[in-house]
Amino acid sequence: MQRLCEGRKRFYMENSGEKHVNAKYWVIQSPIGQIYKCHNLMYFIRERPELFDGTPKQAFDGFA
Repeated sequence: MQRLCEGRKRFYMENSGEKHVNAKYWVIQSPIGQIYKCHNLMYFIRERPELFDGTPKQAFDGFA
């Protein structure tokens, strides 16, 4: 059972952020015309909070 838990933790650590299993590819254009390309929109928002108003969840809900 312990090996299963360790394997699960390792899987999530290796597949988080832009490597997330369900991540989609996004191309976002800012109001000033800057183009951003990313995988995993929520990770992108968390890594660049200065580009968005409100919380990461509010910004994500505005896209999705």
